[in-house]
Amino acid sequence: MGKLSARLQSGRKALARIAGRRAFESYIRRGRVPAALAAFSEAASDERKFVALCASLSTKALSNGKATTHYTWRTVGDDKVRDAHAALAGQVFSWSSPPATGHPGTEHNCRCWAEPYFGDPAVPDSLLALTRNRRVVTDPAQSIASIETLARPDGSLAASTIGTVDGTGISAVFQGSSVSHLVSFPDGASHQSLRLGEAREVTVRQDGETRLRVAWLRRALAPNLLPPLPAPGLLSASDPSDPAGPTLVEITAAPWATMLRGALELYNAAVAAPDAMGVGEGDRSVVAFKIWTGGTNEEVVSLHQETLTQEQVAEVCEFLPDVQAQTNEAATELLPQRAVLSATEWGNLVHWAIYNRFRALKMAHPAAFANVFPEITIDKNRLDSSARLGPKYGQAGTSGLDVLEKASATTYCVYDVKTGTSGLSRKRLLEILKKLPKGVLVYIMEVRPFE
Repeated sequence: MGKLSARLQSGRKALARIAGRRAFESYIRRGRVPAALAAFSEAASDERKFVALCASLSTKALSNGKATTHYTWRTVGDDKVRDAHAALAGQVFSWSSPPATGHPGTEHNCRCWAEPYFGDPAVPDSLLALTRNRRVVTDPAQSIASIETLARPDGSLAASTIGTVDGTGISAVFQGSSVSHLVSFPDGASHQSLRLGEAREVTVRQDGETRLRVAWLRRALAPNLLPPLPAPGLLSASDPSDPAGPTLVEITAAPWATMLRGALELYNAAVAAPDAMGVGEGDRSVVAFKIWTGGTNEEVVSLHQETLTQEQVAEVCEFLPDVQAQTNEAATELLPQRAVLSATEWGNLVHWAIYNRFRALKMAHPAAFANVFPEITIDKNRLDSSARLGPKYGQAGTSGLDVLEKASATTYCVYDVKTGTSGLSRKRLLEILKKLPKGVLVYIMEVRPFE
């Protein structure tokens, strides 16, 4: 066999690097290398095997690891998008038949991306032989008890059901550009999240009735959010004569509490069981919220779970790769001490190392890292320690954030570093809700070592 073309040779080497790095990280984290990674490493090490691997792929996969035969063209939506690409926004294409411009992201400086289109537009699921798979989770550290999935012949996910140890059920349906998640709680309440293209809708039901519905239009990473005003009579302030409207204390009561619980369940499920939740390998699950102020309604909040591609995250939360890299390096350096320390002690060391690393980066490159703040402290007046008269570290009544990126005056990215198995808690989310500024769109995402 002759030598591979330059393009295939580059692809083979890239696969070898990625598979090798993933195998090492998996061994460090779990003490073993998955069979799939071992197979990819072997294929990448030999030209004949690499060609055979390429030939065996009957369907293409998105860059984020989601198997699919079709995709929906998405753009950032600003005035920098090429006219030719703007005209393709929202259209569905097959991987085997790209438009004249090529697939999203192939042209120079293209910021468009391929959103997974689940299934084939020409073939309904009712005509397909779906594969059912069910597994029981026996790890006592996990909150998930069981996972059941339905997959199409092309490998894309059609539906999934997750059961948790406390009796909560999470059902998902993936059809075309529509993704629906339903969280059913043991007390009878439910939280339904519907994504249809760029439209989003969250519905909260209690006692068999719809108690709250919030809808908005999402444009790339920064959605055009409208204040989610509750219907009259559904949520009253503690004092009926008070014209200020609900405060953050009241909005955490029903039905807003169900919205918060639902968003948390979806987020933690997406982190713990990404395959069953339709999250690709390169995607990032986030909790997003915004608090509106003004008028007679002083504090109204929107809170939801979202899955973002790498391209979407990079549009605003550009320091995520830096936070992940510093977390990985800090954990790697401290790995020898892990066996002799408690989980809490080791986690504290990792957090302290990350703080020192970013302090050094800010001193060495003050302009580049001016908007990144490690171990930032925020008080009850929503003032943070980056301000001249802001609170001090450890001051009573304050809260701390591992890393905060002030992407702009209206958008913040909170990176919550996790070294253990616990996910984002309701207490932690409320703490952030009550301390970050009003009127700012906030994205919260976990960062774990070796991911």
